Amino acid sequence: MWNLHLLYLIVLAVSVSAHRSRSNAPAFYSNNKYIMELTSSTFHDYVYGSNYSTIVEFYAPWCGYCKQLKPEFETAAKKAHDYAQFAAVNCDDEKNKQFCASQNINAFPTLITYRPPKSFRETVPRDQQYAVQPFENERKANSIINIMRGTLKSHVRKVPSTKIESYFTRKTGKPRALLLTDKAQVSALYKSLAVDFLSVMDLNYILVKDDLVDQIRKYAPDLADDVPQLLVIQEDGTVTHYSGKFSKRAISEFLSEFAVPVEGDFSDRKRAIDGIKNGKFKSFLQYKKKMAKKEEKQSRDKLGKDEL
Repeated sequence: MWNLHLLYLIVLAVSVSAHRSRSNAPAFYSNNKYIMELTSSTFHDYVYGSNYSTIVEFYAPWCGYCKQLKPEFETAAKKAHDYAQFAAVNCDDEKNKQFCASQNINAFPTLITYRPPKSFRETVPRDQQYAVQPFENERKANSIINIMRGTLKSHVRKVPSTKIESYFTRKTGKPRALLLTDKAQVSALYKSLAVDFLSVMDLNYILVKDDLVDQIRKYAPDLADDVPQLLVIQEDGTVTHYSGKFSKRAISEFLSEFAVPVEGDFSDRKRAIDGIKNGKFKSFLQYKKKMAKKEEKQSRDKLGKDEL
């Protein structure tokens, strides 16, 4: 009898230890710069506060299939983070279990995509306008990349070759970026820049032919003969030529000289995300309150200096 009792205690101890080791398993993506680990406090603002589509992996660190998916998901995020958001929720974490249950997660890993509309209706709550769908394609990096890149909405408008004069001379109330290209289709990179500067800068493009270059040079005298070329037309009509590398970060930094982006590396949203990832803030709301207090203090300090 004593041996059976001892055996029972040993089995119970092993079971408790296994449970604790599962619950204490570290989150997969805490140190991944391309994937955001979400909680119930950050999920809504991260997913529904963006004009990008988001793919979210609901997982448990002890899950074998989750471990198999991890390198594929990381590769996809690294290669496609400019065109979509990649996020994850550790459903084995005690603070996330209730949230995962509310999302009807009953298997690991579960991949779900959240796709925003091209334009939002003011009369409908924002989070009700996203298309929410389970990811049912092959769970390989290339498949995830192709699907998420395909969700990128285009906010780029083509400038007709017959409208060059009116384009450069009209007033729009905000700066415009004009890409001169020989490509008929807009690149994913340029589309993603349009998302980053949505509502604060119009991004346009024009198919350049030899007879059009001279027309454009009337407004941009330094225009080179080769393409692609990128110009910014400011509100007062001043034209600035971009001469840097054609990478997203470099172009975004250039465009940020003329307008404050709403998303991307040089946006306030990116600073909030980085603050949450490094543990400085627990939510977007906390970040906003912190920034509001900082701005209020700066205003008071400026007022004090003016009075002196």
